[in-house]
Amino acid sequence: MGSPRLPTAAGLPPEADEIVRLIAKGNSKTALEAAKLLHKRLGTPASEGLLVDAYVARVRSMLERRMTDEAEALLRLVRERHPLFAARLDSLRSERTGAGAGLGELIAPLANPAIPPEERERIEQTLRSELTNPSTLAECKALPESHPLRRAADAVARAFNAVTSGRVEDAALALPEVSRRSPLAPWKPLVRAIASYYRREDAACADHLRAIDPHSAPARLVPVLEALLTGEGGSKLKPAAGRLAAQTAGSFEELRRALQAIETAFEEAEDDPVILQAIRHASALIQRECPSIQAEFRTRVSVRGMMDDFDAGPINGALGGPARMDARYFLMQARALEESEAPAIFACHMWERFRFAARKERWFPPRGPEMAVLLLHMAELAGQVEEEDRADQYREAIQAVHRDSLDGVEADEPVLDYLHADALFERAAEMDPCAEVFENWVQWGLDENVPEAVTSAAEAWRKALPADPRPLLQLMRMAEDRNALKKAMGYLRQAEALDGVNSEVRRARLRLLISGVIRHLKQRKSRLAEPGLAELETLPQARENDRAVFVACLRYVASVFDGKEDAMAEAHARVVAGLGQPLAGGFALAGVSALCGLAVGIDVGKTPGVWIEAIPRVCEMGWDLGFRICPPYDVKRLIAGELRKADSGTIERIGHTMVRLGWDDVAFSASSAGLALGKGQEARFLLLRGLAYSEAYYDRQEECLLAALALARIDGDEGLAAKVLEEWRAMSIDSFLGGHPPTMTQQQAQWILKRERKARQPSPERYDPFEDELDEPFDFEPPRPRRRRSRRPVADDPFLPF
Repeated sequence: MGSPRLPTAAGLPPEADEIVRLIAKGNSKTALEAAKLLHKRLGTPASEGLLVDAYVARVRSMLERRMTDEAEALLRLVRERHPLFAARLDSLRSERTGAGAGLGELIAPLANPAIPPEERERIEQTLRSELTNPSTLAECKALPESHPLRRAADAVARAFNAVTSGRVEDAALALPEVSRRSPLAPWKPLVRAIASYYRREDAACADHLRAIDPHSAPARLVPVLEALLTGEGGSKLKPAAGRLAAQTAGSFEELRRALQAIETAFEEAEDDPVILQAIRHASALIQRECPSIQAEFRTRVSVRGMMDDFDAGPINGALGGPARMDARYFLMQARALEESEAPAIFACHMWERFRFAARKERWFPPRGPEMAVLLLHMAELAGQVEEEDRADQYREAIQAVHRDSLDGVEADEPVLDYLHADALFERAAEMDPCAEVFENWVQWGLDENVPEAVTSAAEAWRKALPADPRPLLQLMRMAEDRNALKKAMGYLRQAEALDGVNSEVRRARLRLLISGVIRHLKQRKSRLAEPGLAELETLPQARENDRAVFVACLRYVASVFDGKEDAMAEAHARVVAGLGQPLAGGFALAGVSALCGLAVGIDVGKTPGVWIEAIPRVCEMGWDLGFRICPPYDVKRLIAGELRKADSGTIERIGHTMVRLGWDDVAFSASSAGLALGKGQEARFLLLRGLAYSEAYYDRQEECLLAALALARIDGDEGLAAKVLEEWRAMSIDSFLGGHPPTMTQQQAQWILKRERKARQPSPERYDPFEDELDEPFDFEPPRPRRRRSRRPVADDPFLPF
């Protein structure tokens, strides 16, 4: 912007000098009156020129005060009365554009697509250097509302209001509507600089300030922000900029201390007057320095007082009035009650009050996903309500809350029983019938073991989303649990019609077919089992892993019941061939036959094969299909002998199989065999040793897992470390309380390793939760061996009781 033309008193009497001085000082009103009197007396071109200069100064003053309409009216009057000096009025173009005056006249040519490039460049340059309020451009009707320039100005105005009203992340300030060549482009780094300043990201703020065109209107704020960044204040700025800097950096330290005093008084003060005085003092400061937060302050203090059982009357008096009983108030009360140890029923009541208040204040529509999310949270909370709190007398409380909340809200729904989760889930599903809501409803029913709720949720899900196979699968599982296999198969067929390639649908068909065959074979009805068995033998998913062996075992049982020796021999051969050794085949036939109610013997000591290879494979075959196949008890002694000659992989596999079967003594022996192999396998077999200890040996179990974790991390085996950590979280009390595993040093882990290698059976010292001090911290003090001349180092146990 160029410097304004300086008035002159050349060729005029001495009193004209005083008029020029008044204009220079900014006293435009007095200068204008004096210039009018002088021109009325002289009537010369020089006096008329000085009068126009006074008018220009007066218009400029009005524009600075945002008196846009008055300034425009005065400007039109001057043009009419002094047409010979109209050129001097052009010096006001920049101020007029910045204030929004004459903006329509300036930008109107841009509505013509055929505008000459030089004319467009002139207009855009004026906007770039003089527009100080983008909202005036966004609202200017000289351009159509869909014009890119108006849309860009609207985006900039909204972004500017956002960053000067609260915290905003850069992702929300992308402003794709503003191109790099737009006259509004300098506003993009400005709003980002302001956002960075309020986030205390000084380096980013400085970078954005350097990106602002120094000849643009936003550049006028650069000195202000730089002064705020350096902490120099407004001492070196122009008066208006200095006032802005002082207001922006205004200190609320006294108010901050007053608010902290309220918190301290609530925490420590024993006398109510101390608390009330702190509230009264802070309320007065807020009223004087920051009245915009008065309502929020009253709400927060009222809720805090309620949580401390403080009488509302004195607090309202100290606040200067009660808090508004609006949605914000009920929301804060509900959250506070949840965080406290108050019975869940009180928070349920408050959430219901919030639900109605939020509807009244139009926080969100009465029906839709927002209301459903609220109801889902209320359902989770209702699950914590004690049963005695749902007695008949609380029905009156529900009705009372409903009546009190109806003021201003259309009663377009029945009274909600917000103390029962099932009712809340049902209402949430009505508000937003999406899969997520139904999944939450079903999961709640499963977790709480309420099969009726699971069935109701699945049926409602099926009705609302008929193309979704998941509710049918849930109904199928419920029928399967009741042993209603025919009904379960009906649900499965419907699910297959919707999504036949769904992996869960495919697994379900395999599982149901096998369950049906086993059920018929148990009843000695091999004829009824034949269709299902025949389908299993052709089913693609039944050929994966060792499932074909399981099906061959079922065929063997059916052949036994039918007395078909050739079919028995063929099925037996398929089983042995599939598993690769007679022992595994005999074990599989015995296990599957037992599931079908048929006793098939196996010669434990004479059948060729290796038990520590056969047991894991056959057991995993059963687990894959949801069945438990347990080896004969008297094979334990054979396993112990085979462990001495086995490799590490076989030992580890049989050990984990024994853990899953619950044969902890055999798993312990397997871990001993693994630990005896030497370096390279310690972490894996310490994990197995930890799993082999039962819950009665909690301390030993945890120490082994922590040592395994330390050694796995030292070896760089992240997969094993993740597995150990998962096992620790499953068994540790500390993990349940949100803690992290204590860190062992290599020396401590080696001490544990040495101890466990020596152990031949679980320690006789069992974990007794009634004796140990659970609150004592872990103490992983390294052992300090005492060396003697003729003896090996002796180390005391470095771990104190937990």
